[in-house]
Amino acid sequence: MKKVFTKISLIIAIACPFSFNAYAKIDSVLVRDNAFVPNILSICQGDTIRFVYDTGMVNNHDVHITNPIDSVSDTLTTAGDVFEFSPAVPNTYFYQCDFHTGMVGMFTVNSAPSVNLGADITQCGGTIILDAGNAGLAFLWSDNSTTQTITAFSSGTFYVDVTNSNGCSSSDTVVCDIFSLPNVNLGADVTLCGGTTLDAGNTGLTFNWSTGATTQTVTVSASGDYSVIITDANGCTDSDTVKVVASGQSPPLVEGFEDASFPPAGWTLNNPDGATQWDRTTATAKTGIASIFIDNYGDSAVGQIDEIISPALDLSGGSASASLTFYVAYQLYTDPSSNPNYSDTLKVQVSTDCGATWSTVYNKYGDSLTTTTPTYSTNPFIPTLIQWRQETVSLPMASKLLVKFVNINDYQNRLYIDNININNGVGVNDISLDNYISVFPNPSTGNVNVSISAFGLGNVKMKLYNILGDKISETTDNISVPAKYQFDISNQPSGIYLMEVTSEKEKTIKKVILNK
Repeated sequence: MKKVFTKISLIIAIACPFSFNAYAKIDSVLVRDNAFVPNILSICQGDTIRFVYDTGMVNNHDVHITNPIDSVSDTLTTAGDVFEFSPAVPNTYFYQCDFHTGMVGMFTVNSAPSVNLGADITQCGGTIILDAGNAGLAFLWSDNSTTQTITAFSSGTFYVDVTNSNGCSSSDTVVCDIFSLPNVNLGADVTLCGGTTLDAGNTGLTFNWSTGATTQTVTVSASGDYSVIITDANGCTDSDTVKVVASGQSPPLVEGFEDASFPPAGWTLNNPDGATQWDRTTATAKTGIASIFIDNYGDSAVGQIDEIISPALDLSGGSASASLTFYVAYQLYTDPSSNPNYSDTLKVQVSTDCGATWSTVYNKYGDSLTTTTPTYSTNPFIPTLIQWRQETVSLPMASKLLVKFVNINDYQNRLYIDNININNGVGVNDISLDNYISVFPNPSTGNVNVSISAFGLGNVKMKLYNILGDKISETTDNISVPAKYQFDISNQPSGIYLMEVTSEKEKTIKKVILNK
């Protein structure tokens, strides 16, 4: 698709020379009785020189190119006759009229730049850099850029004009087709209990799974890395890989619902009527800034069951019995001594067969569920810090354990849960203390929470230092079950702080960033 454009110079000898520049270039010389007009000129490589027989002449004229070749000529006999010559290579050419040997002239052919943008380009996604070569010359692209190279970000036709110091120009054109890439996302790695379906989306495209399947979805039940390549009609591809672990995740499971996303990763909500369900709230918390609750106060669907289910856990490798601890807060709406009396119910159920069957390990309602005095109020319940109670429940040491919190609505009052901890008795003697300490939010704007998810830790000191080593805050506690602590550093300047946690056997340090 290479095109060489030249310019036209039209010269009329009888009057003043007139020049017109455009692309296509023909340079004219008038052939008169005794002279060529003009008899000296310069043209560009690829141009054509045209000899035109002038009017009023009485003799035939044999126009003859004599050097560097001596074989090109033509006889002009009538006004308007034309002889054209297109020199192939740069050089100085001489010509004469054989009828009048003193009638001579010369023209110089200047080289034109060689421009080649290459073949048309088709590619999937990305950008294309077009290079006109010819460093140091003058460039003019179709988008008015004047650089040697340009970047094509989308499909289109692109051309460039390159001009050298002789004023000679050449151009080239290239067509670029940049197709949009398909996008596939198999999601986060999966710890499953039973089988799971992987969906590559992109209905209508071509699929090639690492399992050999060619369908949009595949169902897997074994651990491994699963990948898929998708291909669209343009032949463009994308791929993704997800890791599937076909057993429960390792303990501990510590969930304080501090992250704004809900439900937390791996947790599942079951809300059969699509109405009121378990939800995150920042109106109250045992520690930190958030907890979960269900608004039985505003839900008149008596008997409605709503559930929140943990990720699958592998509690089979512990050195002591497995257990669940959590904080609950609840107040009745009606007087429990009335007849009939009413109460919402909280159950904890566990499954060791991936949810096929469930057994109840905790079941409380009425006075046994309430955490306040008085036990009832007609106002919507929002607990204070002292209106929470910690519950401890023994769990089976199963490799695929699911834990489910079940609310049975009786149109009473709000029920809250915070600081869920599930462990299989693994303590700091089994695994490094550092694995059981988390600091959040980090970066912080003022409050820093320290979560310790180990059992039987004993006497623990927590000290917060600034970057200069000055102690900002300190607390000490005897930790037998997972716990959470909060440090207020809102009055400190933004910067880096160090949280030092020391048990009876180990010490770990966590970096904290304060960004107010």
